[in-house]
Amino acid sequence: MNKNKRLITKKLVQIWGEEALLLKYIDNWDYVEYNENASAVVFINPYLKESERIAFFGFIRFPNETESALWLFKKISEEAKKLGATRLVGPLNYSTWFSYRWMTEGWNKVRTWPEPNNERYMAEVVKQLGFTEYLEYFSSIIPVSNDEKHKKSKKKYENALSEGFKFKRYKGRKIKSILNKIYKISTEVFADKPLYSPISRIMFKKIYVSSFKKIDPIVDLCLYKNKPVGFSFFYENPYEKKILLWKTVALKKEYQGYGLGSAFRYLVHQYAIENNKSYVMQLLMHVESKSKQLIADGEVIKKFALFSKKI
Repeated sequence: MNKNKRLITKKLVQIWGEEALLLKYIDNWDYVEYNENASAVVFINPYLKESERIAFFGFIRFPNETESALWLFKKISEEAKKLGATRLVGPLNYSTWFSYRWMTEGWNKVRTWPEPNNERYMAEVVKQLGFTEYLEYFSSIIPVSNDEKHKKSKKKYENALSEGFKFKRYKGRKIKSILNKIYKISTEVFADKPLYSPISRIMFKKIYVSSFKKIDPIVDLCLYKNKPVGFSFFYENPYEKKILLWKTVALKKEYQGYGLGSAFRYLVHQYAIENNKSYVMQLLMHVESKSKQLIADGEVIKKFALFSKKI
């Protein structure tokens, strides 16, 4: 990395925190700045498995005024074209393993981590500039209760146990001992997701370990014949303790259809019941995701999107 990019990276770390350090490990990015309140990074991820050449814009900020937004996105588009892109997508910080998406509905709802908390005007500005919603996401919430849905998921859990599946729980920093297993499952399960690109084991572990500074996570690991086949990741909302946040559920394809998603649901909701939580909230679900069936009985309270434009 040249001296100029090192200085830019240092500046962005001061603004955006540790995540901006990822710029030290990638090559294809450029920084554009209108003034101290309007700037962005343009990325090309060479490992992206898409049919067209996509550039991402990320680490982006701009005020609610026309001149700076027009200049910024004009410059972003120019830099993206120089990098050979035919489509611009964002906000996304290089890879979907890092921060991405803007909230489009739900600012007055529950504050959580790590959902985006952008200003309302940002999505409207890019729409006015010709961007459209490229991928959509939602967060859903359900009151905790020992209802019929919970009883049915308990039966799925018991059936899974009778068929030889086992579930082992890890809390807090003990999760470090299974990060290699989580990495292997995650990189296999998420490989066919939109805008996926691979991530190194080292970087994956850094992302997980850095989250321990903000939350006290719990992982339920599912095993079959002592082989890890899936996991569920959840934690107490750091901003509202009565809410349990269910961030991830991942199952290898060959073990889908065994009711293991419902078994994970039972374990999450049972933990919530036993620990006096009022709600379980599942975060940032892709609208097209099959796993959204797990929370079909919940209320959608927030929506998010990635935006795209041909350039």
